[in-house]
Amino acid sequence: MKILVTSATQQEIQPLIDWSGSSQWRDGMLVFEKGQAQVHVLITGVGMVATTYSLMRALTREKYDVALNFGLCGAYPDSGIGMTEVVNITQEQFGDLGAMDDQQFRTVFDLGLVDAGEEPFTDGKLINPHELETIEYYADHLDVRAISVNNTSGNEEQIRQRMELFAPQVESMEGAAFFYVMLREGIRFFEIRTVSNIVERRQKEKWQIPQAIKKLGDTAIEVIKFLACSELMG
Repeated sequence: MKILVTSATQQEIQPLIDWSGSSQWRDGMLVFEKGQAQVHVLITGVGMVATTYSLMRALTREKYDVALNFGLCGAYPDSGIGMTEVVNITQEQFGDLGAMDDQQFRTVFDLGLVDAGEEPFTDGKLINPHELETIEYYADHLDVRAISVNNTSGNEEQIRQRMELFAPQVESMEGAAFFYVMLREGIRFFEIRTVSNIVERRQKEKWQIPQAIKKLGDTAIEVIKFLACSELMG
C-alpha cells in the first residue's frame, strides 16, 4: 500500500516524522516504510493555492492508494468542539470564494459562476464518500463540517456571516483544496485535524498549538500503524 500524508507545515506533522525514524527526503517528500505500507510525507505549504500545486505535482509522479491530510484548525464557538480535540472532516466548502455585495458575501454558486451540482460538488459542498473504521477510535468528533478560507475569520461580523452561510464547525486554510483534488482524481482520502484555537477575534495567547500538535501526531501515528497492518478497504 502506498500512502500520501500531507500537511501545510512541517511543524504540524513533526511528531509523525520523528516517529518514522527516517530522514530520507526524495523529490521534496520524506519516504519511509511501516509494515506493508510505503508512506510519502508531503509538506504542501500554507493555503489553497500552494496545497493544490503541491498535490498535483506529487500525483503526476506517483499513484497512491490513500491520501491523508493532517493539520490544525479553529473551532467555531457553537460547534461543541473544544481545544485540542481531534476531528474527522467529512464535508468541506470554500468559505471565501465569491464576491462581496455591499456588506453581504455571495458565493460563486449564488453568483451563478459555478453550478452547485457540478463535479465534484454536491449542492455546493465537497463531501468525502469514504469511511475508515479506525478513525472512530481516535477522533473526538466524526462527520465534521468545515470551511476553508484564505482569510481566516477574525471579527464578529465575518464570523456571523460565515456561520449563517455555511454552518461550519471548524475552519482551516487548506482542507477544501485537498478535498477538491482528491475527489477529482478519484483517490480515497481523509482529513484529520486537531483544534488549536477557537474562531474569534484573533487572540493568539489563547491558542494551544503545542498541545494540538502533540495530539495530532499521536493520532497520525495510530492511523498509519493501522493502515500499515491492513489491506486497503474495497
